Amino acid sequence: MRRRIDQLLNGTFEYQTETPVLSDTELTMEADRGQILSGQFTLSVPSGKKIRGFVYSSNPRVSYEPTEFTGKQVRVRYQADTTGLECGEEADGAFTLCTQLGEISVPYTIKVREEEETLPAGPADAQALCELAHSDYDAASHVYTSEAFGKKLKAAQPEQYFLRRAIGEEGNARHRLEEFLIGCGLKQSVSVSLEQGTCTVERPARSMRQRAVLTADGWGYLELTVTSDAPFLRPEKKQLTTLDFVGNRYELDYIIDSNFLHAGRNFGRICIASCYQTLYLEVVVETDRRQEPLHPTRVQKMMQKRLLALYTDLRLRRTDTQHWIDRSMNVLGSYRRAGGENIFADLLQIQLYYADGKKTKAQRMLLELEREPGRFQTQDQYAFYLYLSTFFQREQEYVDQVEQRITQMFAREPSSWIMQWILLYLREGWLENDQARLEAISDQIGKGCSSPIMYLEALQYLNRNPYLLRNLDRAMLQVLWFGARQTAISEELSFQIANLAEHEGIYDRRRLDILSACYEQHQSQELVRAICQILIAGKCKDKRYFRWYALGVHYDLHITGLYEYYMETMDTLGIEKMPQIIRMYFSYNTTLNYHRKAAIYRSISDNRDNVPQVYRSSRSSIDHFITEQLSLGRIDKNLAVLYERFLTRSSLSRAQAERLTGILFSFDITCKNPRMKSVVVYHPGRKQERETLLRDGHATVRIYTEDARILLVDHT
Repeated sequence: MRRRIDQLLNGTFEYQTETPVLSDTELTMEADRGQILSGQFTLSVPSGKKIRGFVYSSNPRVSYEPTEFTGKQVRVRYQADTTGLECGEEADGAFTLCTQLGEISVPYTIKVREEEETLPAGPADAQALCELAHSDYDAASHVYTSEAFGKKLKAAQPEQYFLRRAIGEEGNARHRLEEFLIGCGLKQSVSVSLEQGTCTVERPARSMRQRAVLTADGWGYLELTVTSDAPFLRPEKKQLTTLDFVGNRYELDYIIDSNFLHAGRNFGRICIASCYQTLYLEVVVETDRRQEPLHPTRVQKMMQKRLLALYTDLRLRRTDTQHWIDRSMNVLGSYRRAGGENIFADLLQIQLYYADGKKTKAQRMLLELEREPGRFQTQDQYAFYLYLSTFFQREQEYVDQVEQRITQMFAREPSSWIMQWILLYLREGWLENDQARLEAISDQIGKGCSSPIMYLEALQYLNRNPYLLRNLDRAMLQVLWFGARQTAISEELSFQIANLAEHEGIYDRRRLDILSACYEQHQSQELVRAICQILIAGKCKDKRYFRWYALGVHYDLHITGLYEYYMETMDTLGIEKMPQIIRMYFSYNTTLNYHRKAAIYRSISDNRDNVPQVYRSSRSSIDHFITEQLSLGRIDKNLAVLYERFLTRSSLSRAQAERLTGILFSFDITCKNPRMKSVVVYHPGRKQERETLLRDGHATVRIYTEDARILLVDHT
């Protein structure tokens, strides 16, 4: 050290550096498949001085030690793992040693030896496999999936080998073989036809079996799915393959179920679909049931529904009392003629007589029922009888006794909505307290009640006092949905619903349906505001919701995200058709996805002569957007137009030019088959394929070579 200090003080400097010496300047390793190799190399300098530094490897398959070193002679030990490499495959990399004398690179190559094996006799190429498949399809499918055939094919026909790899190793072997042979152009797909595409059946007496004949054209393997779009059509087999065919024919049996037929003409069709084609068998069944008497039980149920509808019309003031009485009497007559014997029919008739002013007749019927106690089969029936008796005995003491009796019965059966409904009119504390009545009905709905009569009562209270509606829980939503379907929600109640929905800010399909129905009845800004907020809370971007966002813009509603959702759901993005407020907002602030932004910017560019002011104000935003998308490597049909119009050689940096080079290999794949869900692109030089989902029948993929394989993947 002192000698070195003296040299520096005397101005003597050493400019020459020594060159390190490697025991191996390049490493070549050969191993069997899955083997782990070990080795070493040394580093030193001729003068014997110490050398220090660190080392790293560019390939993760190769591990080493030490990572840092100091010494006169450095020994680097390494291990190479060949797991995952196929026979004949290579992996390369390099060790980099960073020392005080400079950086040194030691390249290495790992090669997996070819396995020496005698491949079994059999087809060695696609043509030979096709010939075998024509005579024995099962044997050919076994050969196709064998590893030995893959090795033969790779040596004889690399392109077909890459197609086989792209098809993959999952799924039915026969189906994969079929796709392979079709992809190689060695055969056509099997096509299927119906001997008759229509079938007409007249007046079937009962359920019956029918038969359709399928004919296959060509040889090979095909899978078919059989479905029906009508409940009266029931195929006996829902999955078929060409293995089910006898020769080239298959007899497809299906049942026409008479239990699901209505009067007149019944239309349905059976769909027979493969991945290549779809066939339809149109079936028409003509019945003459109008001449046959309906089943009595069915008539009774129809009359019960009719009575309920008449009562609903009366309570909603769609009809007057006399019309309700007359029509209900007629319906009760039809019910009895169909064999209906429920005592509720007699009790309702007593109520109708009383409403019609025929009190003597009504009282006589009530006394007759009193002499037949055996007819009361349920507590509900007896409770309704007691309630009607108060019409004729108005003394408060008797009414209180009836109320007490029904209350005791209700305590034993708290889920009886009929007794609860009667108490709404008997319990004195509730007669002027709509809030208490509403809570009682809500409690019944919570116990499973779904009676329109209870919905109707609750709706009357809410229409009378909308502020009784304090939350949109499940029970209230059921009541309001009933009111919406009956178009019976008052304007004031619709505003209260809108206020609550807006305050809660929860996406719920039932809330949306109720508010939409209210808007059809009472167009208002408050309803549109609530609907838009529900849709935005639910991130609803389907085109069918554009109407509501457009109404929100029309009413100039200040809702966060409204303008973005307007543009997301707009069917055609013509900038000249957009409201001025949307144009201005888009120019300064937007969180749209890049597809929609690109579409709008292209529209601005296409219509720059029609909207020059918008174009000038958006020009800098367009340039910034293009630069940003290019740096992210994005492309679609609108971005392609923008790149072509606005990118120039002088505006491109080196990094952008490299990005653009990759984008130039992008292609738009269009598929009109709705069964297909994604596109797979397989390049022979790459180990893995790249799968891209189809969106609205389009997918953007990268294709770099002419021998790339493109496959469409269906829902299976």
